[in-house]
Amino acid sequence: MRLEILFKNITTYSKTAYNEFLDFHRKKFRFKFILLNIIIIATMLTCIVYLVNFHIYSTAIIFCIFLTGFIFYRFIKPVSDVQTDYKEKIENKKTFTFEFYEHFFTIDNNGNIIKIKYKDLYKVFENVDSFYLYIDKTHAILINKSGFVVGNPSNFYGFIKKKV
Repeated sequence: MRLEILFKNITTYSKTAYNEFLDFHRKKFRFKFILLNIIIIATMLTCIVYLVNFHIYSTAIIFCIFLTGFIFYRFIKPVSDVQTDYKEKIENKKTFTFEFYEHFFTIDNNGNIIKIKYKDLYKVFENVDSFYLYIDKTHAILINKSGFVVGNPSNFYGFIKKKV
């Protein structure tokens, strides 16, 4: 039994589309990101000051190590991840073929096919030129609206919103 392709899209990741996604992502999630970081850093710094005040230096050093690790994880690692994605997908102008079925979709990257169930998606957003299918809070699949070869963008958005 052959599954019916409900939507098919071919998208080449371009510098412009990726930069639009980064701008969208920053605007959408910046406030929560900054607020959460401020709360965590302020809490850790308060603990460090408290521990130093009471001469509990070994625990204060541990908190300093945690604070350094947190800053690395929240600020330096994401920049590194974006640079890696940029080099791999944008500079090489990778083209992806997305096929959407009733219960899942596939991503074909030069014969390397990945199957993703809709329930595994985090959120879906629509932009002027693209759809962003978030896999988690920081990673998304970019789908260009002009890349549909089966189906159309307006029907796709209604379909994907119901599935996620």
